[in-house]
Amino acid sequence: MRSILAALMLVNAVTSTAMASCLDEVSSFAEKICGEIKTDGDSSTTVISGELEAELSGMIRKVLGNAKAGTEGKHITDAYKNVLRNDLPQELKSVRQCRMKMVEVGRSELCQPAAAQIPNKRYVSEPQDVFPGVAISYPGTWAEKEAGTGVPRLLPPLNSKEDKAGLEVEISVNSAFREGVENGAGITLPKDEPRDPETLTNMEHLKYIKSYIQSMHEDNPGFSWLSERQVDIPVYSDSEDPPDRKTTERAWVVDYIEDGRRVEALHFFQQTSYYGAPAETFGLVTVTCIAPSEFFDSVEAACKSVLDNTVAISGNYFAD
Repeated sequence: MRSILAALMLVNAVTSTAMASCLDEVSSFAEKICGEIKTDGDSSTTVISGELEAELSGMIRKVLGNAKAGTEGKHITDAYKNVLRNDLPQELKSVRQCRMKMVEVGRSELCQPAAAQIPNKRYVSEPQDVFPGVAISYPGTWAEKEAGTGVPRLLPPLNSKEDKAGLEVEISVNSAFREGVENGAGITLPKDEPRDPETLTNMEHLKYIKSYIQSMHEDNPGFSWLSERQVDIPVYSDSEDPPDRKTTERAWVVDYIEDGRRVEALHFFQQTSYYGAPAETFGLVTVTCIAPSEFFDSVEAACKSVLDNTVAISGNYFAD
């Protein structure tokens, strides 16, 4: 097993994490401003108190940054004031209606621009020898933490919903020896020529993955298998943007519990080249989301976004 050293690039994209973090802020502010209206007992209130206006200003700076808040802050503040002035007397007869309207204006005026201005990062590891590479687009607010293998873990921003739920994303680019693949998949691979049309069938691939994972949790009462699903993963001939050549290959996303943690992992198994000698080692890419089981539902969308934005880099699928 070996790991691949990696480089980091930036690409432009809208991040769901930035949106989620902003929505937490505007929801909290909606609770406060609508709570103040309830306390006053006056559904015709048309002004924001000085204290709440200062809090609104601070929220705008936190989400957009000082520079952007300086140019956009008045527009967003006026949008909130217009809701109080124009919509509150007619529509917001209850605290619930008030909150819904306040969240709506915050989402459209503050959160969508905030999400759009934060680019995603793109982690890229180049293929080496028999190893495939991997490219992952992930939210720009997340951080990379060296995992001691040359391939980092991805961590959500501090105090975000994903951070509070304990979500981590691990990236692994390794290789497995022929004997281990044969034993795990329950097959014998030919030694004199590549197996055509593929080294492992889809079900042999899944059997190998399950055998590998279950062997690490043998006699562990805290382990339970939940599900698996097959997906198509893009495979590029190199990491150029746009890539020189592209195809798709089958991969598996597996879901299981280990000692109170929920694990959802994408497994890509690099097939032997149809144009060369049979491999003695096989390249593996694994991208794994991990969080405590009780909180996993709240971060599943963030996990899915990372897995959906994972691609493999391998020359094995293209003729010279």
